[in-house]
Amino acid sequence: MTTRCSLFACLSALTANIATSSAAAQTVLTMPGRRVEVVGLHYWTLRMVQDSLARYAPADSLHTHSCAAALRYRLGFAEAAVFSGRFPGDTVYRVLVVVVEPQDSGRVQAKPAPMDTAGRREVWREATEFARTSPAFMNATLMYASAAGRAPDASVQWAGADSARVRRFWEFLAAHRTQADRAAALASLRGSRNGHDRMIASALLANFASSDTVWWALADALRESDGPVRLAAINVLAGLSRSAPHAVDWGPAASALHPLLDATSPVVLPQLITVLLATGVRSDLAPELLRGGGQTLLAMAGSESPWVRSGARQLLTQLHGSDLGDDMGRWRAWVNSF
Repeated sequence: MTTRCSLFACLSALTANIATSSAAAQTVLTMPGRRVEVVGLHYWTLRMVQDSLARYAPADSLHTHSCAAALRYRLGFAEAAVFSGRFPGDTVYRVLVVVVEPQDSGRVQAKPAPMDTAGRREVWREATEFARTSPAFMNATLMYASAAGRAPDASVQWAGADSARVRRFWEFLAAHRTQADRAAALASLRGSRNGHDRMIASALLANFASSDTVWWALADALRESDGPVRLAAINVLAGLSRSAPHAVDWGPAASALHPLLDATSPVVLPQLITVLLATGVRSDLAPELLRGGGQTLLAMAGSESPWVRSGARQLLTQLHGSDLGDDMGRWRAWVNSF
């Protein structure tokens, strides 16, 4: 769900149809069959973003990774994520750019994401090689099979030509379901410096959906900076929230969830919102989750995209206990009241 179109070129071509909502801190640009929305702007304007991209990153595309990298590493934004495609509830192709401005860098509480190649667990060697050489296939099959609760033939066929490696990967996961395996996976996810080991640890934890500790550890891994581990972790969480949801006590994980709802790793927030809703996050946790934060959640709740707005509004409503309606000022006042 990505496109090769240059962000600057797309935004510049659309400036004749700008609709800005300063209260919601978002900018929407329209052209036939396509809408571009920038969410999370407070002090920057669309023109500032355009001019800066034109000067410092004129060739970067609207592809999720390259555009986000340009905004972060060339323009100095504290965080950036780009989603593009025809999302549920939309009638047009949409590009959603979520940003955290440079002056809010203190809100980003990312964890270091070491990707050392040394020190990996030898008993996981074949699985870590799969993660190293085919991360996209691993994550795709991981999400699909987690959702189904097994490794169906459909996921193997969909993942790509090397179905034998995919099958061996799932056989490896199926063979590691003891409490010792759970302990090893948790220890590796929390402490290993080998990034591929942490990816496999995330995958192994899909075997232990009944343990709240597993959900907390995977949520904490979402704060990794610029690493593939958070993608593996969110895929496992998303799959488990469909195949094995239960009421998770998120209280002990509030310190990890707070920065994710505020400004850290916005690329995983839409899926995390779905996970929190599916696992019944409690309203009494609202102060711990939102005090002094909640800014990216609020920005998404004010989006014009039904896909983004609906989930964010549902989570705010669940945390509040009632729906405050479409007035984002009321939601913002409530979050800022903590």
